[in-house]
Amino acid sequence: MTQIPMIDWFTVVVVLALFGFVGGVLTFAWVMMKVIHD
Repeated sequence: MTQIPMIDWFTVVVVLALFGFVGGVLTFAWVMMKVIHD
């Protein structure tokens, strides 16, 4: 059983945070487009 370095966990957290941020921005932009077109 190999020990997982902390940097790997840090990278995973950063990637997940980036994906969440991008998803939130895309969702916000989609909602704004729907509001503007309506």
